Amino acid sequence: MGFNLLYKSGSRRPQKRDTVRVPRFFYALKSTCALVWHSRNIILCLNNFKINIMEKEIKELYEKFFIELKINPTTGIVDNTNGQLKFSTFPYIGKNYSIAKRKILFVGLDIGKDETKGKIQSLDERNENIACDFGFNPHIAGTYISALYLLKDTYNWNQVWDKVKKYHTAQQATKIQQHQTNENPLDFVALTNFFKFVDVDRENRSGDSNRKFINQKNELNLFLDEIRILNPDIILFQGQMPSDSVISQIKKGKTIYKAPHPSTRKLNGRQPENYINLFHEI
Repeated sequence: MGFNLLYKSGSRRPQKRDTVRVPRFFYALKSTCALVWHSRNIILCLNNFKINIMEKEIKELYEKFFIELKINPTTGIVDNTNGQLKFSTFPYIGKNYSIAKRKILFVGLDIGKDETKGKIQSLDERNENIACDFGFNPHIAGTYISALYLLKDTYNWNQVWDKVKKYHTAQQATKIQQHQTNENPLDFVALTNFFKFVDVDRENRSGDSNRKFINQKNELNLFLDEIRILNPDIILFQGQMPSDSVISQIKKGKTIYKAPHPSTRKLNGRQPENYINLFHEI
């Protein structure tokens, strides 16, 4: 348990009393560090496992939906629409969503734009397109500051929020990276759209032309199953709320908020602190 220290003391040979023993706490510290390292790897592996299971269930759910509504699984084109309407995108699932201390699902209205012309935006593409550190459109910028606000106490992000809330708009606030490395609020949340379709080649996000059902029963069932799989603690509707009957089916054990769409045109409605003040718990 010990080792000899050679002192510069003439020709005297080291004596037994010159032996220094390594304190036991150094060994304990080494073991603790190794345990922490292994524990972190176990958590990461568990997260990856949960995300893989969740993504697999979502893909299977959507594939079943494609068959029911006769949607081309590659192009997204809906049958009997003369090639004018397509299924737009899979949902977004943040890489840390499965292990988030508070799981938040944001529900937007519709995608508003044909972001992947000629094909469906896959789950991987959707995740890659949203999980950026800065430079968002108004919708995702508003989602970012909403996630930051709702999780600031959970993850000690109060200093970041105090800085972000002073900007004129959420989009201005997110022109630069505000969060610390590996602490992007968007990594801890999920995002889906209530209406799933978009006009082929649509460019202008303004307007509500795609905020309607093609097959209401199947689309509502898809939405309910999506919530069952993602199992959020908090659901935040950005804009339009579903019917009371739908809310009653998803409300149990969950906190539900209604908020304006982040791209609201209300005076000062995009200012981060003002926007958060418009949240209304259902």
